[in-house]
Amino acid sequence: MFRYIMACFCVLVSGTSQAQISSFRLQASGLTCALCARSIHKNLESVSWISKVETDLEKSEFVIHIKPEMSVDADLITKKVEDAGFGVASLVVNARIPQGGTPADRHLTVSGMPLHIISDKEVPADGEISLRLIDKAFLGPKEQKKFARASRHECFLTGKASGQCCSLAGIPEGNRIFHVII
Repeated sequence: MFRYIMACFCVLVSGTSQAQISSFRLQASGLTCALCARSIHKNLESVSWISKVETDLEKSEFVIHIKPEMSVDADLITKKVEDAGFGVASLVVNARIPQGGTPADRHLTVSGMPLHIISDKEVPADGEISLRLIDKAFLGPKEQKKFARASRHECFLTGKASGQCCSLAGIPEGNRIFHVII
């Protein structure tokens, strides 16, 4: 009987998925032609955890598909866009959240990226969700000011874990943390 219970437990644990990013939706600023878009596309394709990049030149958008089970870094996406000579106007994370969801204004690690959800909405469970990055590297100056006024968290201003809210979530002081809204 004990072996049967342990076997069932192992099957349940192995079937439980972790929060994973499936893709990013990037809107670039400063694009004027197909060659500009090609430059960003080429830079993004050089990242090891990116499986495919799709370009929509009319909207200056890129859909960046992520290899399964890979850790990602949104700052590297920004660096690759800036290395091509452009800026990031918006970056949205498309992630699958495992069963249980996440309460509003909480921390969640997705594909190795620590996220602080700055929202009064609860993150739904067991489904694909879009989370917009709102750190200063992913916003224009006007939007940055709007979100800075709305947030009471010190970590939002610096992009580094600080204060009681981050330490309670187990994120070491000074580590990079990304802020998102639903």
